[in-house]
Amino acid sequence: RQRFNRVHEIHILNTSSWCWSGPIIPSGNEPWPCLRSLHSAVCLLDPDFISPPRDDHECHHSSLFEQRLLVIWGQNKLSDQIDDAWILKTNSLKWEQLNLPGSLDGRKWHSSGVYHPTPYEAITITTGGFKRGETSWNCPNHSDTVIMKFGIPTLYNLCMSALCANYDMEVIDKVMSYLPRHVMADIRDVVTKQADFTALFNPYIILDYSAKPKYV
Repeated sequence: RQRFNRVHEIHILNTSSWCWSGPIIPSGNEPWPCLRSLHSAVCLLDPDFISPPRDDHECHHSSLFEQRLLVIWGQNKLSDQIDDAWILKTNSLKWEQLNLPGSLDGRKWHSSGVYHPTPYEAITITTGGFKRGETSWNCPNHSDTVIMKFGIPTLYNLCMSALCANYDMEVIDKVMSYLPRHVMADIRDVVTKQADFTALFNPYIILDYSAKPKYV
């Protein structure tokens, strides 16, 4: 936000020269978040373990060298809350919209933090925020905490995705008794809840989310 105007430009600070890049704005029809303010942002890869690419060839072929910045929710130019979230690849400056569960409501004035169990995993925690009314302090606010898990999918998750994307219950029933108990439980859970595991093929996706009371 600049004075009374909401923006969607990017500014990059060079920490060697301490000079700003100036505004970076969308060109053409490339995906780009709408004008917003009152949002939050966190890094999805542990900054201490990001290795810079050694050359242009390595930069082009390995997406693991790119940090991902999650920008979530906020308020648009009409002062309405925004329900979407976006991921920015910080080397290529390419945006990708994230598919959030439909049960998650947008908010503004919220706070987000991140914890990295491993260098390429992230657990984001978002709490607080208002449902509407930028300056109305009597408006309803969110008292829940939203926890989202991101990471490169494991071989187990990829196998579960392939199994559950087009599952045949007759086939699954025949092999269930030969599977470890925890695998059987996961399959039953997926089939019962009709969870969408196809998104697991995206390297950085929501693996799980939960809305819990404020004091947990």
